[in-house]
Amino acid sequence: MLNKTSNTLILSVLAVFFIVIAPNWLAEGMFMDGLIYSSISLNMATGQCSFWEPSFTKTFITNFDGHPPLSFWLESWFFKWFNLHPVSERIYAMIMYLGSFGMMHLIWKKLLPERINGFWLALLFFVLFPLIGWSVSNGLIENTLMFFTLGAVYFLVLSVDQNRLYLLLGGLFIFLATLTKGPVGLFPLGFYMAYQLAFPSTQWMKTIGRTVALIASVVLCYVVLFVSSDQALSSLQQYFQKQIVESAAEVQVVDHRFVIIGKLLQELIAAASLTLVLFIVQKTTQRKQLVQWSSTSSLFLIVGLMASLPIMITLKQRGFYLIPSLPYFALFFGSLIHVPIVNWNKWLKPVAVVLSIVAIGLNSYFFGEINRDKEKLEDVIALRNDVAPGDFLGMSKDLFSDWSGHGYFYRYNQVSLDGTLKRPHQYLITRRGGKVPEGYQLKTSLKYYDLFEKKTVNPQ
Repeated sequence: MLNKTSNTLILSVLAVFFIVIAPNWLAEGMFMDGLIYSSISLNMATGQCSFWEPSFTKTFITNFDGHPPLSFWLESWFFKWFNLHPVSERIYAMIMYLGSFGMMHLIWKKLLPERINGFWLALLFFVLFPLIGWSVSNGLIENTLMFFTLGAVYFLVLSVDQNRLYLLLGGLFIFLATLTKGPVGLFPLGFYMAYQLAFPSTQWMKTIGRTVALIASVVLCYVVLFVSSDQALSSLQQYFQKQIVESAAEVQVVDHRFVIIGKLLQELIAAASLTLVLFIVQKTTQRKQLVQWSSTSSLFLIVGLMASLPIMITLKQRGFYLIPSLPYFALFFGSLIHVPIVNWNKWLKPVAVVLSIVAIGLNSYFFGEINRDKEKLEDVIALRNDVAPGDFLGMSKDLFSDWSGHGYFYRYNQVSLDGTLKRPHQYLITRRGGKVPEGYQLKTSLKYYDLFEKKTVNPQ
């Protein structure tokens, strides 16, 4: 059971987390991927697309097959509850993170019951990983994937020495993870193998049997899904062909497969350095063990590597693909370092209160501020009164590859940008100072865009 000091430490870490994310979490402006995901969720919330036929805008990626649809559908409920407010996706992301914190705590509690009061340090490592503060503010699909894979690992931990029903629950969560981001959600299938390596006393035949049963449970979920829905089969076949078969072979984002290792080391360098320093202090001063490796530490490390190293299979790599692996590395470093919990509550409680007040103040201050693409987003908001929601807005051809422009106009105004010019629109935008489109006259010159209105022909 957590003691008062440990509870206060956890509250302090959560306050630090909210301080770290304050400039971005409730502010306006998002990474392109997050804009696409939130726009799809908005469409689901307003009935403009369905679960198995997600859509970005009416003119751009009208049939989105980049990911399976579960995360968008879950997020769409927050759009309904918060009436499409820009805070919708931010609250959803936070719920996924708080749920992940809870799963991490449950895993720690089960595997390290004698050190239950040390969880705060693992949580601190996690919230200070650079990618974490960035991802919660940008609506990444990895946030949902992280929650489901942590849930899967938790139930599989329980299944080792408890009711085998937990194995089926673990399989269900793996199924949900794959409905969020495809095959990358399968890494918990290797959990029993990881457990065998970390705790060699486990019988190999039992390990193999459990792994086969786990795989079968995931397969069974898909059999039930495909039998009950032809649309599900068609949608996922299209996703698999385009995003797994074709994209993995043709899309190259990095020059070599080891780039992701460098990005992982960048995330872990601070935690690894602190651990190394404490180990050196321990060896040179003959103090009680500050750093101690255990079988549980090995398990956390192996699972973290299972979640990250397979990214090397493809040259389509981005740093944020590592997010679902970071909880296990945080648990790993937290399990290595032994910090004795003494009665710190008397002085720590005021610190926690101050940190909480600072967190609330900073998040209130940055609420609604534009912290990314400022000029562009200000223009998008300023044009709300010119183009009605659900309408089209023409755009010059040079703006067609302005991906965030598509995202902002649709997420904030529900306006689809059309760069084909096959049909004339009442209004058209160009980059500020661009060429005047034929048949249009300047209506408004803004910071990033110029808005043109179609010329009216006076009757003779």
